[in-house]
Amino acid sequence: MCPKCGLPVAAEMNFCPNCGKRLKEKPASTGWLAVLWLMIVSVLLPPFGVGLTVRYLRSSDKVAKMWGVISLVLTIGVLAVAVWGTIVVSRNLNQVINQQLNTYMNIGN
Repeated sequence: MCPKCGLPVAAEMNFCPNCGKRLKEKPASTGWLAVLWLMIVSVLLPPFGVGLTVRYLRSSDKVAKMWGVISLVLTIGVLAVAVWGTIVVSRNLNQVINQQLNTYMNIGN
């Protein structure tokens, strides 16, 4: 039964034929193109890949859940490397700036 309009609907239907209300989430695709897209988004655009990852993690299909876990691990790993890289670059930049300032201050004396 549709929760919006009350019309009886078959259990396998994704949408109510009367009002169009979504009755259940469309299953996550485990085709190679969909999984490749998930991995690319997880690695290249980690924060944006979380939405896709959650969809795969919430799926009832075990294969889709496995790809969701892999995507989550990749996303966390890439974010960790990005944070680590940012810290290293900022420390190095700070050292260079301090060296330049010290050189400048010593020339003036």
